[in-house]
Amino acid sequence: RKHSSKHTCVETRVEPLRGRSKCHVLAEIVDRKLRADGVCTPAALQKEAGSALGVTLNYSQAHRGVVRGIERNKGNPDDSYYHLIGYSNLLQKLNPGTHAVVHTDDSHTFRYSFMALGVCIQAFRDSLRPIIAVDGTILTGKRGGTLLVAVGVDANEQNYPIAFGIVDSENGEAMYL
Repeated sequence: RKHSSKHTCVETRVEPLRGRSKCHVLAEIVDRKLRADGVCTPAALQKEAGSALGVTLNYSQAHRGVVRGIERNKGNPDDSYYHLIGYSNLLQKLNPGTHAVVHTDDSHTFRYSFMALGVCIQAFRDSLRPIIAVDGTILTGKRGGTLLVAVGVDANEQNYPIAFGIVDSENGEAMYL
């Protein structure tokens, strides 16, 4: 007998997606669904992966796939904080009378932000009642924090936004700055 090192069998089994290849394929599916429908849930990704690829995902795998797909489609949320300083400078340059401040600590980590458009300030001075109400709502997600909004009341009893702020909490030091 002689040993032949040439393999003559045909592979009939399809290897399941693993590791990084699975992440990239799932991110591509999420990206397509976001562009088509505007939303993609882990349950929808589980169903799509099962029907299109024959892959069974548990919920946590599907959730991670959705998160990666959203980051691929919309960018990393952490990167948005780095763009705030440039955005604030651009707002002040292009909108006369606008006040915008982004405060970071010594390591350039975001602390809080404040913005009031010049036209909103002028409208408050010219035509709104001299009363300002401030309210906040909790920001959900990885970073959390609180979105604050200062509003005035116009002649039609409608709220008119004057200023916006993003702070760590409603009772933090940034509330008084």
